Amino acid sequence: MKALCVLVLVAAAGCAAAPAKKCPEIPRAAPSAGEPAFPAFPLAALKGPHARSVKLYINADGSFHKYVVYVDRAAIPDWVHKMADKEIGTGEEMELEVEQYDDGTKVYEVTRKVAGKLLELSVRAEDRKKHYIERKDAPLSEMPAKVKTTAEGVQGFTVKRYEVKEMASGEKLHEVEGEYSGGKVSLYITEDGVIKHRFAELPAKVKVAW
Repeated sequence: MKALCVLVLVAAAGCAAAPAKKCPEIPRAAPSAGEPAFPAFPLAALKGPHARSVKLYINADGSFHKYVVYVDRAAIPDWVHKMADKEIGTGEEMELEVEQYDDGTKVYEVTRKVAGKLLELSVRAEDRKKHYIERKDAPLSEMPAKVKTTAEGVQGFTVKRYEVKEMASGEKLHEVEGEYSGGKVSLYITEDGVIKHRFAELPAKVKVAW
């Protein structure tokens, strides 16, 4: 077996952000028993020779929201790299990922530093279409007012970093990273200021059998 570094992100139910309202404590529970096995698409990357680390997103009810496997360049198909050249431009490769969401959507992701910006392209594996483009180092000054009000309205949450995804549909999803109750937390906020997801980050390790 091989040991990999893994990050576990545990979700809590979203809360309305208001300056006077305190969010409930984020649960730290492990996923419940009897959940489906690790899906075949990310499992193939995980068990392959190019896997480097893992990130798991766990919903508040213990089910999995998303599986992420960080890999070397060789694990990503050539057509994905060519699509990244076109969509975000050429530059230093920072991260490469194989992912699957809880609705079955399978994606490849390429993150590059292009012209001083950290950009990520996410493409669907099955139809080879763009899923989204993300600015992973967006300036805090560019955070929309409604998103900022929501993030700052979560009592005890300190904003540290801002990322913005532009979906293929044109819709935007804003990720605000920061500290809450002594840990790292990510808030996923819609354009109109609603918290869609909330994840706490926990360090962990995983051993993969061969």
